[in-house]
Amino acid sequence: MIENLPEEWVETTLGEIADWSSGGTPDTKKKEYYDGNIPWVVTGDLTDGLVNASQKKITQAGLENSSAKWVQPGSVMIAMYGASIGRLGIADFECTTNQAIAYTKRLYGGISNRFLFYYLQKSKADFVNLGAGGAQPNISQTVLKEFPIPLPPLAEQARIVAALDGLLGRVRAAQEALGAVPKLLKCFRQAVLSAAVSGKLTEEWRDTNDNKEIWVDLTAAEACDAVASGSTPKGKPFFENEEIPYLKVYNIVNQKINFQYKPQYIKREIHEKELKRCKVYPNDVIINIVGPPLGKVAIIPNDYEEWNINQAIVLFRTKREIISSEFLYLVFCEGTHFREIETETRGTVGQVNISLSQCRAFILRIPPLAEQQEIVRRVGELLALADGVEARYRAAQRQLDALPQACLAKAFAGHLTERHPDDEPTALLLERLRAGRAAPAAPPPKPKRGRKAGKQFTLFTPEEPHF
Repeated sequence: MIENLPEEWVETTLGEIADWSSGGTPDTKKKEYYDGNIPWVVTGDLTDGLVNASQKKITQAGLENSSAKWVQPGSVMIAMYGASIGRLGIADFECTTNQAIAYTKRLYGGISNRFLFYYLQKSKADFVNLGAGGAQPNISQTVLKEFPIPLPPLAEQARIVAALDGLLGRVRAAQEALGAVPKLLKCFRQAVLSAAVSGKLTEEWRDTNDNKEIWVDLTAAEACDAVASGSTPKGKPFFENEEIPYLKVYNIVNQKINFQYKPQYIKREIHEKELKRCKVYPNDVIINIVGPPLGKVAIIPNDYEEWNINQAIVLFRTKREIISSEFLYLVFCEGTHFREIETETRGTVGQVNISLSQCRAFILRIPPLAEQQEIVRRVGELLALADGVEARYRAAQRQLDALPQACLAKAFAGHLTERHPDDEPTALLLERLRAGRAAPAAPPPKPKRGRKAGKQFTLFTPEEPHF
């Protein structure tokens, strides 16, 4: 039962306002039933908007030898099975469906498909809850038909639809505009890193400080005390809690070490003997050498005094008098070395790997230590600004994502539109519903594939916002 119905609204059920049906699936073992020219809509085709295409098609024989049925343009469709329960669509073309989709064969009393669509959208969480509990979540047509729906007068239904069209259209526009932010942030971060490692970021700083020292090109082997790959010990040497943390590529997340995810340890004896050459210490820089993707980079934190790594990772221990770990980290985060290797191996099927010899031969453009320090400082400030923008973006995104349901809840509580004293009483609407259901149903129109909506349903006009 619906609580706190507004004045002049009445409660009824989905089964009272519409005739519902569902489709079927032709025998999947018979190839002659598939790949025809009859659109066959499945739940994956429902995108909470207009449905004008289907992933799959069936033949006339498949239609005639199954429970699949023609669905007329304008019909409201709702998914009843699995993780897609409550997913919606309005048919924008003549199609058929499988049994996982219920659809309206006929709406009574002049109720529009968009009013019903919006109410079902508002009720999605309720349908999901009703379908929970079994091995596979599902709702039956019986459950669907018994589901309550509040009915305002027809004129108010139209006002509700118009208000939601406008509000949700603006929400979608805002979401689309906001959706550009991640790409802009990615481009900004990349531009900062590119400017940092090319010297453009500190051009003014060099002039101001009258810095005449030049940048030098060295190989990684020349600039580092160690460039070494990891290894995997023999047998089953991993433990959930031992002495030495052991890193795998999946522990490099967003260019940082995340050892909270699937942490593994090895015994110190293995660390000191079998994997001695793979020891890693705080401030070492590591990269992954097995892809795709390449380009995962991290600086080893000081959470532990010593670490170890597997064979998909290479460590770089810098000569601090030549290059700082922080600057080398920025060089690798900028990604030129990895992009060049990926370009060289483009077209290769499977993994894209970097050899240890390639890592040692990386050419590094190295500024003086004072300039490295200034670059690291400036990059840190600029990326912190980007992180702040991203945090505000995510907060705005959460608010926008919550707005549609808030608008729908307000609409169907009667708080989005005003009552009009000259609206037709809902008692007359109920009479029309009963009369419509009592009248003999008209024969279904002869299928004409590709036909758009006729007079029975109101679909979107070009001037109205589309889903």
